[in-house]
Amino acid sequence: MSSNKFKHVFSLCAVSEYYTNGICDDFIVEPNQATVILMKRLNLLWRHSGSYLEMFAELDSQGQPCAKLPVATTLGFVLRLANPDFLPFCDLSPMAGLAAPVFSDNDSGGGEGDLLRLQPVSRRQWGSARLAVETPAANEVFVLPEAPLAEAEARHVIVSDGANATVKAVDTRNRRVTVDTSGARPGAGFTLSYPVRPKRPRDSFAEIEITVDDHLLQSRVSAGRPRLYQIPWAVASVRWCYYLLTDPSGDVGRLHVVDVTPGSANRIVFGSTGRVDLSQTPDGTDAVALALAHRFGGRKIVRFMSDAAVACRQAPATILELRVGQNCLLPALPLPSVPHRVRLGDVWVRHCYQVITMLVN
Repeated sequence: MSSNKFKHVFSLCAVSEYYTNGICDDFIVEPNQATVILMKRLNLLWRHSGSYLEMFAELDSQGQPCAKLPVATTLGFVLRLANPDFLPFCDLSPMAGLAAPVFSDNDSGGGEGDLLRLQPVSRRQWGSARLAVETPAANEVFVLPEAPLAEAEARHVIVSDGANATVKAVDTRNRRVTVDTSGARPGAGFTLSYPVRPKRPRDSFAEIEITVDDHLLQSRVSAGRPRLYQIPWAVASVRWCYYLLTDPSGDVGRLHVVDVTPGSANRIVFGSTGRVDLSQTPDGTDAVALALAHRFGGRKIVRFMSDAAVACRQAPATILELRVGQNCLLPALPLPSVPHRVRLGDVWVRHCYQVITMLVN
C-alpha cells in the first residue's frame, strides 16, 4: 500500500490496565458485511495490524480523500472474543443489562482529538407494522408482529404513512396496541414503528459504530496522523485469599500475611478479621475450604483474606510473606490464581486464592 495514495484515518483497538503494555489482545475487531461493501464503494481500505484494525482513505491526484461524505455515515464493526480466559479479570458491569451492547462514538462525547475512548450503550432497534383500519373507533386494538420493548409506552410508537391515527396504549406482554382511528376511514392503511429488543449479531461480544464524514477524513489527512478509538475494559477488583494447610497442633493466632513489596504505596492488608482458623470455626459456605477439609481430613486449615479488593493485573509487582510475629516463616508467597465467585457467610465474594502447604508430620 503506497503511503502517497492512501492515508491512515483511524485505528480501533481494545485496551485494559490488566496488561503491562495496556493492549488487550483478547478481542478481534472486524467490519460487518454491510460496512465491507460500503468501504469498497467509498474507496476506504481496512487491515489488521497486530491488535489494531486500521482504516485508510484513498487519495485523489490533489492529495484529497476520494470519498465524498457531506452527510455523516456510520461504519459498523463486530467485536469478537478471542480469549474467554480474560473475562474473569474483567469488570463487565458497564455492559450489565445491555441486550445488544454497542460502542459508539455518538454516545461517547464525540471530540476532535487524536484519542477517543468508547463506552457501551444499548443498541436501538425498531420494529415496523403495516396496519389497516377495520372499524374506526376511539380504541381500536391491533396485534403487532413483534413484541415491543417491555418499557415501551404509547409515546414511543411512531405513526406514519397514511391514516389519521393516534396511539393511546401499548400492551407489551400481549403485543397489542390501542389506536384512536375514529378520524380515519375504513380500510385506511398506516405504519407503526416501535422499539423492540435488539438482537446481537451471531458470535459477537459487542458491536462498534464509528461515524465518518468529510470533516473526519480531511482533518486526519491534513494532520498526517490517524484518530485512535479505544474500547476500554476495566479490570475486576477481587479479594486475595490464602488457605494455609498445616499440622493440627500449634497456635495460629500469631500467623499473618504481610505485604513487603519495596516502595509500594498501596500495600495489600491482611488484617486479623480476615484470618480464620477454619478447623476451629468451620465455614460451611466456603466451597474451597470444604474441599480442602474433605481431601485433607485432620489437618488444620487457616484462611487469610485481604481487607479490601485488589485490582487484577497480569504481573502484579507484589511480594507477600507469611510471618509468625515479626519472623518470616514463608517468603515470597505464590500469587493467587484466577478469580472465582464464592459464597462466604451471607454474601457472595469475588476472590482469587492460593493454597499453601506447611506440614512437619
